[in-house]
Amino acid sequence: MLKVFLLFFTSFAITGLGVFLHSRNKNAFTVSLTGCGIGSIFVSIFVTHLYFGMINDIMAFAMILLWGIATFFTSRKIDSKALVYIAHLGLIISTFLAIGYGQVDDKLIEIAVYQ
Repeated sequence: MLKVFLLFFTSFAITGLGVFLHSRNKNAFTVSLTGCGIGSIFVSIFVTHLYFGMINDIMAFAMILLWGIATFFTSRKIDSKALVYIAHLGLIISTFLAIGYGQVDDKLIEIAVYQ
């Protein structure tokens, strides 16, 4: 439980720091920091679901949906379409990794529709 808490805490801290710094000084570093934070939030959801098994499939899909919506609004707030493209590229890569890991063989249709 502590590892999962630290995963999410660090992810949200990096994202929040990126957004905060971007509001003060808009540059490539702050956009990159925000993007890293957003990506790490997704990885936190992914790891919590597949590795730790602490959330079920429906909760994981719901959290990824919320993550996608938050990514869209964050990218609009800091005016960066690159965040959306990079975030969804990470989502696709993570899905392929899950397929290769053997975690989604029985859920392949649901994941394809979700994508």
